[in-house]
Amino acid sequence: MSLKRSSGSTPGVGSTVPSSLNSPLVIEAPQPGALSIGSGTIRYYTQTDRTITGCYAMVSGAPVTSPAVFDVNMDGATTIFTTQTNRPEIAATEYLSAVEVPDVTAWDAGSYLLIDVDAANSATDLILVVEYTEA
Repeated sequence: MSLKRSSGSTPGVGSTVPSSLNSPLVIEAPQPGALSIGSGTIRYYTQTDRTITGCYAMVSGAPVTSPAVFDVNMDGATTIFTTQTNRPEIAATEYLSAVEVPDVTAWDAGSYLLIDVDAANSATDLILVVEYTEA
């Protein structure tokens, strides 16, 4: 099953994660190719209550001199990683982050996630995975 995406340029438009889709949710880059620092624009909605159990990131091109860092925001306003050092981070010359458990784990029906690139450092082609269970 593929996940529909949109640019999110129109308020309320985005992707809906069907209730039949099981963990994990694979979220493609806010922009393919070279990553740039910025806030996410693609909304990933859920139709049912869920509990986020972990997040990790991978890239096809490793960051060069320092880590690439990513954040996940709930409803466009609040990070799920209130402990900022727990955000998914890919070390220089690496391609995969550790699985990080967020501080905010409730993903309620009708809520959406946005993915931010907080540091890019020449990384390319981000894929961010959100693992969850049905609440």
